[in-house]
Amino acid sequence: MTYLGNVLASATCTVCGETFRPRPDVLVANYVRDFEHRLARKPGRMLTEARRHPLSFVLHYLPRGLVSKPREVLQELEVLARSNQAEHGTVKDAAGAAPPGR
Repeated sequence: MTYLGNVLASATCTVCGETFRPRPDVLVANYVRDFEHRLARKPGRMLTEARRHPLSFVLHYLPRGLVSKPREVLQELEVLARSNQAEHGTVKDAAGAAPPGR
């Protein structure tokens, strides 16, 4: 199973190997809604963490988040782009380039 945040992007059957995906328009709509929800909740979660563990927040939570979150979002967008392209028969990366040999 592949998730984009909290949204199921695909699931592969362990018996037959077939991959099931939602329609691209449904996947994008659900992902955008989930991303907006996660984005809106982030400041509150950060404030709670800063109040509970101020030193850990400054030394670990914040620096790790500044590095990992943009990468995580980029990975989600790449999966979204691949999923969308798979519906059209060509898998491309987030920059729009097809893998070598395609």
